[in-house]
Amino acid sequence: MSKKIKLLDIDDFISTLPPSVISGDDIVIPDNFFRKIFSFSGLSQDDVFYHLGIGNNYSSLLIAKREYGVRKAIGIESNPDVVNFIKSKIDLSDENVDIILDDVINSSLSHATVIFSWFTDEEINEKLLY
Repeated sequence: MSKKIKLLDIDDFISTLPPSVISGDDIVIPDNFFRKIFSFSGLSQDDVFYHLGIGNNYSSLLIAKREYGVRKAIGIESNPDVVNFIKSKIDLSDENVDIILDDVINSSLSHATVIFSWFTDEEINEKLLY
């Protein structure tokens, strides 16, 4: 089975967002935003969803799994306090959802079919593309 990667014209989508969302400075992204981008990307039961630098936005994982039926939803975060907070809010044993404490640069994204990220760091973006 060949791996299917979805490429989006994300610039069109980003141009509709307010500046506070673009900066990504410790914001909580509304659930409806995730629903909108998941619909835009065609997220489905065939996908493995990754949210890089998940921060306070763990609802993305729950929406991806519960509403879009992804095979797996994974959040990667480098801040241990954030990871512990998320783990206290989500029962990871009941769902095919996981939170990984790691730097995105060190993480394997080989199983991902849809990746959500706000990073503008070129090293991270290169990793995402290749």
